[in-house]
Amino acid sequence: MVHLGGEHCESGMAATTYEIRFEGVPAGDMLTTYEGVNLTVDDDGITLCARLPDQAALHGVLASAQLLGLDVVEVHVLKVEC
Repeated sequence: MVHLGGEHCESGMAATTYEIRFEGVPAGDMLTTYEGVNLTVDDDGITLCARLPDQAALHGVLASAQLLGLDVVEVHVLKVEC
């Protein structure tokens, strides 16, 4: 299930907070290069919460996770900010 943000504000794209669930074990530093990323690891996988400026940044996070060998399970929009 994928729910993507992308709502527009008067100033352009809105920053959006996403919750992304992954399956798998990361092969190295798990997306620590992104500022404001909160990671939770449990028996069911990895949950990443991050405020991203636009969908291009979201695609970057997803691409990085793929390179680390993780499978995306879900993407949810938690908050859209103008």
